[in-house]
Amino acid sequence: MTAIVSIINLIRLYISNQEDIKNEEDREEIITKYINRQIKNKLYEDAISGLDAIEKEFDKTPLTNYLRSFTYFKSGDFEKALNNVNNDFAVNPSDPKLVLLKAKIECSLKKYDTALTLIESLLISDPKEIEYLILRCKIEAESRKVDEANRTIKEILNLDNDNEEAHFYRALIQLFEENNPDPALQQLLEIIEKTENESLALSAIQYMLHYFELCGLNFQTEEVKGALDDLEKKAMELNSIVYIECKYCKTELKYKEEDLIEGTYVRCKNCNNRIVLNQ
Repeated sequence: MTAIVSIINLIRLYISNQEDIKNEEDREEIITKYINRQIKNKLYEDAISGLDAIEKEFDKTPLTNYLRSFTYFKSGDFEKALNNVNNDFAVNPSDPKLVLLKAKIECSLKKYDTALTLIESLLISDPKEIEYLILRCKIEAESRKVDEANRTIKEILNLDNDNEEAHFYRALIQLFEENNPDPALQQLLEIIEKTENESLALSAIQYMLHYFELCGLNFQTEEVKGALDDLEKKAMELNSIVYIECKYCKTELKYKEEDLIEGTYVRCKNCNNRIVLNQ
């Protein structure tokens, strides 16, 4: 609750000191930054409580409605996310940000035809937007439209040959649809080792573990057991990452949760100032 009070006080300060047009821009930037950090730290209830407090203080806006839907989506509450985003979508069905979020939610609910229709509508006006193509690829891969997914992967790699998500979906298709595990597993391992996208690395680990289970590997052999232990350890490390912002230089910093002890401090890796934790 202290963090929520702090953000509201910060927004009040902007309102009292700045002109009207500037107020809204600054307020939206602060709110977005706050909610996104709660989501990255998996503090979904805190994010929703923050939005409740912000809306009570400053009224609902399209931004707070969108962030609420996005928070429900990231927390895995897809039904609540869909109900919430549909309210905004009914008012503004052509907003690309809303269309994209709705498509992601529909995909997560395995409503692939609806999701594909939504993403295709975005690609009509922006056919080279990587984010749209990635989602289309995800929809096609998960709905087992292998040929279509491979064509989309080719489109993405023609635009960005190093795109990790395209290589990720190519590996999944090789692994589960084309029975070609060697290059697929190698690609997933490279993603796990090199990516800075924690969500993508976790997905790669989960799919590898799932594949090993499907193969009926003997989990008791030392080699397999060691490999699985390494994957599970990596997954635990990724899940324990915490994001904080330096109040001096505004840099977003990553730390392991076990390294952060309430009442102590860490040094900013950018400006070297001390940051007292949870104060």
